[in-house]
Amino acid sequence: MQYQRKNSSCQLVTLTHAAFHVHCTFTMAEADTYWYLEHKTTGRTIILQAGENTLGRHSSCTFTLSGYEFLSRRHAKLIVRGNSRVIVEQMNALNGVFINNRRLDGNRFPLISEDTIGLGVFITGRQNGVVPEKHAIFVLKQSAPIL
Repeated sequence: MQYQRKNSSCQLVTLTHAAFHVHCTFTMAEADTYWYLEHKTTGRTIILQAGENTLGRHSSCTFTLSGYEFLSRRHAKLIVRGNSRVIVEQMNALNGVFINNRRLDGNRFPLISEDTIGLGVFITGRQNGVVPEKHAIFVLKQSAPIL
């Protein structure tokens, strides 16, 4: 991750990792918080932008996630509405979207901080809470305000 500091804003220039690639630019006011996904096992993070964030294997997604099993080309969309609201929308997800180990029944669902989001998989009792690196299971988190 690379950050450039300019007065009262942080600018995300590029974020690359073997498992995912994204290139985006956004600014963030000092007092703002931001939402991000953290992989349950590896701790890899995906910083979400305001508005729509598409996740999947296809290069047209906001976040192209490669190297994960059970993931569709255009799997899910996370919609960030300000500092207080995130909604998950299931797209063309053959293996479904799981929120806190429950399959998303409808098309959209409101999320809160610390919700677990499984893209195509969920945590089973056989895993004893350990998530394989190749499973796209993330925890939604909200940063503390930057003062």
